[in-house]
Amino acid sequence: RFVMNSYRDGRITDRHGAPCGKIYGPLSKVISVDSKYITAVETALGLNLQNIVVEDEETAKAAMFALKKSEAGRATFFPLTSMTVANETPEMRDAKGFVGYVGRADELCNCEDKFRGVIGSLLGRTLVFDNIDNATAMNKALHYKVRTVTLDGQQSNAGGSFTGGSV
Repeated sequence: RFVMNSYRDGRITDRHGAPCGKIYGPLSKVISVDSKYITAVETALGLNLQNIVVEDEETAKAAMFALKKSEAGRATFFPLTSMTVANETPEMRDAKGFVGYVGRADELCNCEDKFRGVIGSLLGRTLVFDNIDNATAMNKALHYKVRTVTLDGQQSNAGGSFTGGSV
């Protein structure tokens, strides 16, 4: 909130007083998701939904400087110029052939093209499955090398851990 209010009021500048680049706002404000995928995507993103999308690295540094100078806390920033789409692994390609595969989480999100790198960086290595049984069967076969999330928000992580329960 401090960052967005300060940006709106023109109080975020670099260390030399020059205006910063564009601050788009929390990630949750720059993406949309079809209702059938919303639980899966929200689960996969977790707290990242509140992190702040900014134009570039200099803007992130200016916002961090403002937070530090005002002792207003910490925040995580996603510069459009440094966030890149994660490469698809061979295991991810193989996972497409398993029962229950829905899609890559980043491809289930809608956003302006300029935000694709951010979404791809955060969700490009997460696959969505219809249910935890099908996700587990795929992960067992592929030796737990793929992160999955189900339509109802259950998660299996690369390496073999599981996260879930009620949403």
